[in-house]
Amino acid sequence: KVRSAPNVIVILSDDQGYGDFSSNGNPVLQTPALDKLANEAVKFTDFHVSPYCTPTRGQLLSGLDALHNKAATVGTGRNTMKRDIVTMPEVFKRNGYHTGIFGKWHLGDNYPDRPMDRGFDKCVWFKGWGLLSESEYDNDYYNTRYMDGLRPVVSGKYCTDLWFDEAMKWMDQQAADDQPFFTYIATNAPHGPFYALPADVAPYKDKVDSSAAAFFGMLKNIDRNVGRLDE
Repeated sequence: KVRSAPNVIVILSDDQGYGDFSSNGNPVLQTPALDKLANEAVKFTDFHVSPYCTPTRGQLLSGLDALHNKAATVGTGRNTMKRDIVTMPEVFKRNGYHTGIFGKWHLGDNYPDRPMDRGFDKCVWFKGWGLLSESEYDNDYYNTRYMDGLRPVVSGKYCTDLWFDEAMKWMDQQAADDQPFFTYIATNAPHGPFYALPADVAPYKDKVDSSAAAFFGMLKNIDRNVGRLDE
């Protein structure tokens, strides 16, 4: 059966730079799944954004510059978009899609700026800028607590594994229902603090300092999850 509406998946890692891919020449980090994706893909190399969490996601989800959509910085009350702006998930919903976010939102913790207020049906998310931000100060990268809609859940999983697991479970259900979907997987990795699984850090421990090894370990985990998703 040929679908009239293709499914769409957007993956946004947090604070990963141009050089943090082996396909872009990093001499230590290995990202085979991301490299495979890049080699099979069309590359858009002229996306400009201020180097902060909120503006990046606000521009992606609105199609508007951060100074125009008003989500221009992390703090000082300027991390929410104007409420009359149409968002990407809202456009998909209007065209018959189910929409899901899995991971970092960072465009407002309270009504009417939460992900469910801005176009997402399924919301597996957390508040603030990260798992150890003010609103998530007691959260845990290795035993992540998240919000399923408005219900808090403790997962028992490392954060990046959790976002991909929940996204794939949800997408399986949409596929079983023959329902087209838009999926937004927004990892909080490799944004600091650099907490990675020991097995992911191990390949880099003798090649770079401990902080860089943990950073690379977080990226190794993202790469492995992208490989699982691709399969």
